[in-house]
Amino acid sequence: MCISCATLASAIFGQTATNAPGAGQTSSSAAQNRVVGEVTAVDAAGGAVTLKMDDGHTVTVKTDNRTAVLRVRPGETRSENAEHITLADVKVGDRLFARGTLSTDGSNLAARQLVITSATAIAQAEGQNREDWRRRGVSGRITALNSSTKEITVESRSREGAQVVTINASGNVKILRYAPDSADAANATPVSLADLKVGDQIRARGDRSADGSHFTAEEIIVGSFIRTGGIVTAINPATNEVTIKNDQTGNTVTVKIGQRSTLRRITPEVAAQLAQQRAQAEQQRAQAGGVGAQGRTQGGNGNAGGREAGARGGQRGAGGRNFQQMFDGLPAIGIADLKKGDMVFVVASAGADASHATAVTLVTGDADFITRLLRFQGRPQRGPNSPGLPGDVVGGGTSPREQP
Repeated sequence: MCISCATLASAIFGQTATNAPGAGQTSSSAAQNRVVGEVTAVDAAGGAVTLKMDDGHTVTVKTDNRTAVLRVRPGETRSENAEHITLADVKVGDRLFARGTLSTDGSNLAARQLVITSATAIAQAEGQNREDWRRRGVSGRITALNSSTKEITVESRSREGAQVVTINASGNVKILRYAPDSADAANATPVSLADLKVGDQIRARGDRSADGSHFTAEEIIVGSFIRTGGIVTAINPATNEVTIKNDQTGNTVTVKIGQRSTLRRITPEVAAQLAQQRAQAEQQRAQAGGVGAQGRTQGGNGNAGGREAGARGGQRGAGGRNFQQMFDGLPAIGIADLKKGDMVFVVASAGADASHATAVTLVTGDADFITRLLRFQGRPQRGPNSPGLPGDVVGGGTSPREQP
């Protein structure tokens, strides 16, 4: 859910923004009917907007000459800063929060007020946020916690090796924990320092000391992510659980499929494209290695070419898209589409014990590709991220993506 829409809606409506009731349901009063999601179609002449809600349902939002249409910037929390616009200013892809009267079957909302956040503005804000995290962030794994000094000891890995960083969380620090079924910070929930655990993966944004050993945090987000996979041995649609046996370790884990869990299928076409791209990347690295060897004989930096070619090969998939973009374009599936014998790869939040977890991402499809993913996840972690931090299909984080 768009944070600016939620906070502004709370200020305007005097209540917390929530999704509308499901199909065939209505809330106890018209004032409680609220929907939020992404605009998929706009009929300005007809006074209607089609909205795909965050739970997947589609709602037609209908307006009239009494409907107030407001636009806010991402992160805006003051209602007086909202801009009055018309329905013609609403674009496909914009985030929309609407309040009004929902029809009995839940398919239409007669809106009294719309709050819009531009998709372009959201993309710009997210880009700026990512850049700020990259520039002012640190990530790693918690190795110690000191509640009296409010300090967190973190092992952070970079291309130069492991480094111990002490994070000061004594100020007015925002601390969040990822939801069990999501690696989206928008779904994270506020926690306290006492809720953090040794072994958690952590990302913090703030200011680092000159020698890099100390870090004063402004914002912290933690999770407890694992990567696993294997053969599906059982499926329980009633509990939304899949049992997986990892042939490499012999371990069995029951994976809960949550409301926000992402399930994708690798198609044969994408698998072939990835195999071709992998071969091209290996060829580039081999050629760069030859250039590097020549450079060393001439006193040059032989590793530079290899790193550059490796980055080009790892960052890009077929058709010039990076690996995450390719993953996002894969067909979405549900638990009903899985069957016994399927090979799957899972990024999950750890459960109460080693035999249980909640899926963040589950990938199935081409067996050879899934096998490579399973082998890839067992390799030593490289780059300036901590093992298991979310951010791409293999649970990477903030470092350049390396294609399995």
